[in-house]
Amino acid sequence: MKLRMLVVVLALPLLAFDCGGKEPERDPFGLGCKLHVAGAVSEDLWCVMVAYDYSQLDPQPLDEWVFKVVAYRGTMEVGAGVGMFLGGRPALGTPYGWSGAVRSPLLTDGSATRYGGSFQAGDYGPTHLAMSIDQTGALSVTFTAIPPPGATGEQSIGVHGSLIATLPPTASGAEVTLSATF
Repeated sequence: MKLRMLVVVLALPLLAFDCGGKEPERDPFGLGCKLHVAGAVSEDLWCVMVAYDYSQLDPQPLDEWVFKVVAYRGTMEVGAGVGMFLGGRPALGTPYGWSGAVRSPLLTDGSATRYGGSFQAGDYGPTHLAMSIDQTGALSVTFTAIPPPGATGEQSIGVHGSLIATLPPTASGAEVTLSATF
C-alpha cells in the first residue's frame, strides 16, 4: 500500500507539468504520412497522399501520372501541399522534381506551397511557393511504392516514399523547407 501511494505521489508532478513544446500533429487516418516545415517557421503536420494514373482514363487516356500530398494542421486546416505531374509512371527509387531550370525526366509540372494564417482571422493563405514552371525553388520526390496500373479508390493512397522541397524566401527574406515521409 505504501509503495503504491509513493508511486502516485511521485507521479503527480509529472502530470501537473508538460515537457514543453507543442504536441505533434496526429494523423486521424493512420496513413503514416508526416510533413515537417522548417526555416521561417517550424511545424510538424500530418498528411494525406494520393496518385492517379491518367493512362487508365476512359475514353481518352493521357500519358500523365499525378502525385499529391496535402498536409494538415489540426483536423481541417491545410498547412502545406506538394504536387507533380509526370509524363508516365515513375520508377521506384528514382528522384523526380526540379531545382531551378534543371528538371528530371518525365516531370511536366509541379509545385510546393506552405500556408499560414487562420480562416477565423481572415488572413489564411499561401506564404511560400515553389513552381517548376517558374523555375523557382526545388522539389525532389522519391517513390518506394506506387499504386498498380488502373488503381482506384483506396488503392490510390498506396503511395510511399519521401520528399524534400525548398520554397524561396519571401519579401522578409526567410525560405522554407518541406520534408516528408509518406
